[in-house]
Amino acid sequence: MTFEGKSVLVTGGSRGIGRAISLRFAQHGARRVAVSYLRNDTAAEETAEEIRKLGAEPVLLRGNLGDPDKTKALLEEAGALDVIISNAATGVIRPFQELDEKHWDWTLNANARALFTFAQ
Repeated sequence: MTFEGKSVLVTGGSRGIGRAISLRFAQHGARRVAVSYLRNDTAAEETAEEIRKLGAEPVLLRGNLGDPDKTKALLEEAGALDVIISNAATGVIRPFQELDEKHWDWTLNANARALFTFAQ
């Protein structure tokens, strides 16, 4: 499989599974790998360096994908894309009965609304 010359975006792409996906695209020839992340600048910079070593151009996009306006701004900053991997996920780990509406909104906005915004 090759992604030679392609431009990709991996949300939540600086750590864990997202990082592995980001690096795999670089290994398979992606020209540009955009990595969105929320807080961990150190992990993002380390991932960017690994992407660079693999011959791709890293683009770091820091922001909350649960905010549709921020998601749109990040997409604009990423530029033209051939592939989007919606990997970012978050949530409040509590029993359902203990969740507040703000917890519910946070989880759905980050995990589902961001993908909805990307698709539009």
